[in-house]
This record gives sequence, C-alpha cells and structure tokens, in this order.
Amino acid sequence: MRTVADEDLAGIEAVLEGLSGEIEGLLATLVLTRAGLPICSKLIKEDVDEAYLSASLGTLLSVTLELSDKVFLHQPSRVIVDTKLGSMILRAVTEDILIVLISKKQHLGSMLLLIEYAAHRIAQLLS
Repeated sequence: MRTVADEDLAGIEAVLEGLSGEIEGLLATLVLTRAGLPICSKLIKEDVDEAYLSASLGTLLSVTLELSDKVFLHQPSRVIVDTKLGSMILRAVTEDILIVLISKKQHLGSMLLLIEYAAHRIAQLLS
C-alpha cells in the first residue's frame, strides 16, 4: 500500500474542508485505508473517536466487499447507507483508500455528486 506524503495530506485536508461548506448537516468526512486506518478526517462532533469510526467503517467495507464478491462476482465502487435521519456513503478513491461522507440533512443525490468530485480530486493528488 502506498503511503500518503505530507503534501498529499495537506491536499486531502483541503478537499475535506471544501466539502464542509457544500454539505448541509455534515457530521463527518473521512479518508481511510481499506483496513480501517484513518488518514485524514473532519469530524463535526468532538466526542467521536476517529479511530473507532474508521475501524468500524473498514469492517463495514470488508463485509460489503465479501458479500458483493459472492453475490455479484464484482466489487462495488461505493456503499450507501440511507436512513430517515441521514446518509453515509463510502467511496473507493484508490484500491487501498476510501472516502466517507456522513450527513444528517443533505439530499443523497447531491452527496453522490460531491463524493464523486472529492474522490476524483483525492485520486489526482495521490497519483
């Protein structure tokens, strides 16, 4: 797995910061490894444990990938959890890195557009 250089990290932080002004009701944005190790995050609530959230999201992704591989014989590009209270989207950036948006109010379609843009920008930074 490729490591993230300091200049790449600064660029990722800028992308996440830009999302905070675009998404209403944003609770968190995270960039993490597929294994659930945090790379960078912007958490709105200070009492959220970044390491626990990242590990939990890594587990969710791992289970989803395994199920998708067995059912569809294919890997998904994103995982969406949509509830009455909010939405969470996990999106692959590279083979080893993903971005996650968690929001209470934003329309799911708008979140999908924003996460696609953010994933593309981060992938460019890491290439």
